Amino acid sequence: MSGPHTRRGSALLLAIFFLIALFFLARAFQVLIPQEMRAALRMATDTQAGLTADAGVQETLAWVESELSNGREIPNETVRYDTVGEWSWIVKVDPDAQSPPNGTNMLRVYTITSVASLRGRKMRQVTAMVAQLSFSRFAWFQDTRPIGFFLTEDSFDGPVHINDTVAIGVARGFFNGPPPA
Repeated sequence: MSGPHTRRGSALLLAIFFLIALFFLARAFQVLIPQEMRAALRMATDTQAGLTADAGVQETLAWVESELSNGREIPNETVRYDTVGEWSWIVKVDPDAQSPPNGTNMLRVYTITSVASLRGRKMRQVTAMVAQLSFSRFAWFQDTRPIGFFLTEDSFDGPVHINDTVAIGVARGFFNGPPPA
């Protein structure tokens, strides 16, 4: 038997094949999409935990700078905390053995440990070692603006630090003469 009636079932078989292929493709997406959603949620939670812990360190560092600039020392095992939405952070500040109140070194070093929590569950811990910079790296350091600061042939080499605004005057002929030796 030949003719148009011999190929009748081929369209049905082809439709069934594509239906089965689409079923398996849909089933694969049904399994993968929830996994991808959970991975994205974990990544967002990890990012928020890191940002919350870092916020605790940054806020505590600003507080330490404020306390020291007002002449107050940071006691041993100082604890600070705050809440941001559902997140919270707890920070512990420890001066090292040489920093006041433990020692007499004026260059203070602190260990700041921040723990970020989500609804009471600890999610991330960040530890930062913070050290005060020494002014010995400056060729000239002055607390307030100097009076009569002029560029002359006498010079110094290195960075300058002034805790105020500075006005610099140049003597007449300074730029016209030979360079300083």
